[in-house]
Amino acid sequence: MTDLDRFANEYTDRLNKITSYADVDSVYRWLWVQHKKKNYRNAIEAINKECRLEAEGRLKCDLPTLSSGCPEKLLIVAANPGWSKKNNRKENAYCTKSLRNYLRFRKKFFKLYPEILGKRNGWWSHAMSYIQLLPKDVDGVKEFNSPTSGERWEAANKYQLIGGWELIPFHSRTDGLTKFVFPEKLEHLWIGRCATAAIEAAVRINPRVLLIASKAGWRLVRLQLHPQWPWQDRNSRPSRRRCAPTISYCPADALTRRPEIIAIDQQIVLQRNICSSFSRMWTDRSVIEQGGS
Repeated sequence: MTDLDRFANEYTDRLNKITSYADVDSVYRWLWVQHKKKNYRNAIEAINKECRLEAEGRLKCDLPTLSSGCPEKLLIVAANPGWSKKNNRKENAYCTKSLRNYLRFRKKFFKLYPEILGKRNGWWSHAMSYIQLLPKDVDGVKEFNSPTSGERWEAANKYQLIGGWELIPFHSRTDGLTKFVFPEKLEHLWIGRCATAAIEAAVRINPRVLLIASKAGWRLVRLQLHPQWPWQDRNSRPSRRRCAPTISYCPADALTRRPEIIAIDQQIVLQRNICSSFSRMWTDRSVIEQGGS
C-alpha cells in the first residue's frame, strides 16, 4: 500500500466517524501528526504526479484545511482550499507553530485571519452575502447587516454565522482535483471516496443551511448520494460568461427541516450578479415550502 493509499483510507475513515461539530477536532489532530511525517509530502507529490496537476492546479504541502469558522449555521461546501504565496505563507507559519494554533485558526478563522494576515479574505467577504439565506430568527442574522466589511466579519465571528467545508482538504491556486470525483481510472477512486465522505459528514453536522457551491458537490448530493430526496430544481439568471446554474433545494430531514440543503452546479461564490439573484430566490421560506417560483 502506498503512502497516498494509507493517507486517503485513514482520512476517509475519520470523516465517516464525524457525527457532530465536536468530532472535527479529532480529524485535525490526526492531520497535524500526518503533516509532520515525510509520508505526507510523498502523498501530495503522488497526487500531483498521478493526476498530472501542474502550474496553478498543483497541490501544496501546507497544512490541510477541512473547515473554516463554525459549521453550525451556514456551512458552505467548496471544492478545495485556495492558495496564494503571500497569504498562505503567513497562515501556514502560524498554524505550524503548534497544534493549538492550528485548531484555533480553523475555528476562529474570521477573527484570526485579519489579525494574522493584516487584511480580510476577499473570497470570504463575498461568500458572506449568503448569510441572508439563514432564517431571520437565527441569532446574529440581523446584526450581520452592517455597512462595512469589518463589522460584517466581526458579526460573523461573534455569532458564529458561517463556516466553510472542503470536498478535498489540499491547497492549490485552482481546483484540479474534483474532475476526478467521478473517476475513469482505478487510481483515482480515492478522490471520489474522500469527496463523498466530506459531503456526508457535512450533512451529519446538521447546520441550519448547507450551501454546496461546487459542481462536483452538486452532482454527488443531488444525483448520486440522495436522488430520492424531494428536491426542487430551478435555474438562476445566467451571467455574461456562464450559463444559468441549476439550483437544487431540499431539507434533509422532513420533520426538523435541517439541514436545508441548497446545491448549485457551478462555483458561483465570486459571481456577484448570480449571488444576488440566488439570494432573492431562496430567502423567502414560505415560497420554498410551497414549491413556488
